Amino acid sequence: MRCYHESLLYFRGVHKTQPMAPSVPEGTTPPEKKKTELEELMEKVYSNLSMCHMKKKNWERVIECTDRALGINPNNEKAIFRKGKAQGELGFFEKAEKTLKEAIEKHPAEAPAINQELERIRQKEKEVKKKHDSKMRGFLSREKDILQPESKASHSDTAPAEKPEPAKIEEVGSDNEEDKSPVKETKHEEAKIEEVDDDDEKDAPGSSSKSAIPV
Repeated sequence: MRCYHESLLYFRGVHKTQPMAPSVPEGTTPPEKKKTELEELMEKVYSNLSMCHMKKKNWERVIECTDRALGINPNNEKAIFRKGKAQGELGFFEKAEKTLKEAIEKHPAEAPAINQELERIRQKEKEVKKKHDSKMRGFLSREKDILQPESKASHSDTAPAEKPEPAKIEEVGSDNEEDKSPVKETKHEEAKIEEVDDDDEKDAPGSSSKSAIPV
C-alpha cells in the first residue's frame, strides 16, 4: 500500500505540471477527452488501493478509492463492483443494490458474479432487519412492563372514596310500648257528708236544739 501511495503522490505532482487544454470556442462541441497515460496509471493505482482496503475491511476507504478511479473511468468494472460491495457492508443496502445493478448494465458478461453479490447483500439486509425488529419487540415489552405498575398505582390513587352507609332508623315496636308503665290515675275520694240523726244530736251534751252538720 505504501508503494501505491508514493506512486499517487508522484503522479499528482506530474499531473499539476502538465499544460492546460486549449479553450473551446463558443458554439462548438468539445471533443471527447481521451485519457492520458498518466490518468490510466492513476486509475489502476486507485483500483488496486481499493482492493487492498477491501481485504482489510476498510470499507470507507474502499468507497473513497473507487470513487477516484470512477472519476477517471466511469466504466471501470472492478471499481463499480467493489464500491457496491463496500456500500452493502456498511449497511447502505439501497445504494449497494443500485450500484451493482449499474455494474450489470455496463458489464452484462459479469452478471452471474454480480447477482451472487446482490443476493448476499439482500440476505444480509433481512438479517439486520430481523435483529432490529427483535430488539424493538424486546424494548417495547420492557417498556410495557414498566408502565403497567405505574398505571395501576395511578388508578388506585384516583379511586373514588367509599360513601358511608346511612344510619338505619329502627322503628319501635308495640312491644316496647308495652314496657312503659302506664300512668295510674288516682282518683280522689269524695268526702262523704253524713246526716246526723236527731237522736244522736239530743244525746250529745251541751248540744243545741238546732241540727249540726259536721264539716
